[in-house]
Amino acid sequence: MIKLVMISIHKILIEKACETKMILQVHDELDEVKVLLKSEMEKVLSLEASVKVDDI
Repeated sequence: MIKLVMISIHKILIEKACETKMILQVHDELDEVKVLLKSEMEKVLSLEASVKVDDI
């Protein structure tokens, strides 16, 4: 369903000559990547105070 809506919106944007671009998120990959993102965000800088990232 989401893909069908995105295709429909894409066609409408072309018809209206909009310069808008859609960004696709591959939801199946988000779970795999969010653990990596959280970890990297928390350790990318050495600070006196620890950085904690809320669930993304």
